[in-house]
Amino acid sequence: MRVPYGPIRTDPVRQVPARIRDADEAAELLASWLTRHKSQTKAGADGMALRGVAMLTGAGVSVDSGIPDYRGEQGTYTINKTYRPIFYNEFRDNHRARQRYWARSFLGYPPVMNARPNAIHDAVAALMTAGFVHTTVTQNVDGLHTYGHNTDSSLASRVVELHGSLHDVVCLSCGHSVSRRSLQDELRRLNSAWRFLEAPLHEDLDGKSLSRDEAREATRRSISKQAAIRTNPDGDVDLPGNAGVHYEDFRYPACPHCLAASRSHSHQHTIKAISPFYADALAAPRIASPTAKPFADTSTSRVLDAASVDVSVDDEGAWMSGGSGVLKPSVVFFGESVPHSRKSAADAALMDSDTSGGRSGLLCMGTSLAVYSAYRLVKAMRAQGGSIGVLSKGHVRDEEKWLSTEEHSMDLRVNMMAGDVLPKVVQLLNIDRG
Repeated sequence: MRVPYGPIRTDPVRQVPARIRDADEAAELLASWLTRHKSQTKAGADGMALRGVAMLTGAGVSVDSGIPDYRGEQGTYTINKTYRPIFYNEFRDNHRARQRYWARSFLGYPPVMNARPNAIHDAVAALMTAGFVHTTVTQNVDGLHTYGHNTDSSLASRVVELHGSLHDVVCLSCGHSVSRRSLQDELRRLNSAWRFLEAPLHEDLDGKSLSRDEAREATRRSISKQAAIRTNPDGDVDLPGNAGVHYEDFRYPACPHCLAASRSHSHQHTIKAISPFYADALAAPRIASPTAKPFADTSTSRVLDAASVDVSVDDEGAWMSGGSGVLKPSVVFFGESVPHSRKSAADAALMDSDTSGGRSGLLCMGTSLAVYSAYRLVKAMRAQGGSIGVLSKGHVRDEEKWLSTEEHSMDLRVNMMAGDVLPKVVQLLNIDRG
């Protein structure tokens, strides 16, 4: 993933058509746009009908869930002009960089973990269920497009999380995956001095069964209590200078499976007793023979050759040194490539939106398209002759170059917040949201 494109623009945004005055009119136009694309269907290679458009979403759709965006009025890049995300090579190669990242993530993850889908996510799910949108490709790593879809696997399978998910952590050595929630518990155990900073981010939600609206409000309250600690869309924070703690003192665990395979630490029995995070792996390590072949796909766990494992931890299980056992969030960092499987799934979504009338469509929502992995999808849709709809407040990348303003164009550009428009679209289309 490349560094976000260009400075934030402040000149007026041109809507298409220019006559759009308010959210009601925008909703009518978008409902009509979606209906025209849904009515043009074709049979796919497997004989199934392909209907509707592809959708691309960005950080703007999660703002109403309490997660700030990057380039909006209160976005990370708007508020903090010097903000610089960590790069993949820094994280992989530098212990100090990982300490800083995990310290900030320890404080930034609870609001993301506690966030709940908002009316935009609900509307997207409704449009997918009704066939107006066949696939949603999201740049977001908060998991809110798939939250609550456990009982509808067909819907969840039609969401492509292009940049991964913050809710999983993967080992860079063996590919073993653990939940980010369990890692949060381990980070808390290893860093008692930091707990006072994290606690207010939990107290409104822990142990309570809340409705979606109540959970969103509780998340906002917890963030406001930590006003000096600003959460970014990737689960990172800006640590205040008077926090009383230091990044270089922060400790993080090693991969449980790498540690289990190493068999070289006298601490293992003690760690197993005090740490649920390590317990299962240390109880039953999966060790391969010396001839075991490396597994190329780091999203899949593999057994390990003990001779190849190089990881050292302290007597409480915190990573100390070595070239193995480094855990990383299952998200695409800057300087890291989008996995081929996700890239292919996003490309397929564009192809699947093609219709019998020769008209395909892509609806971009809550995104500035600043990151190239998303922007290239717009370029690809334009190259295949499809129409593009944009529902996003503020400028999007190079829109003057690819957005058609011709009288008979099927392109649509709405310069409004998605939350003000999309729920109205669902109402106009008479979709039952269950």
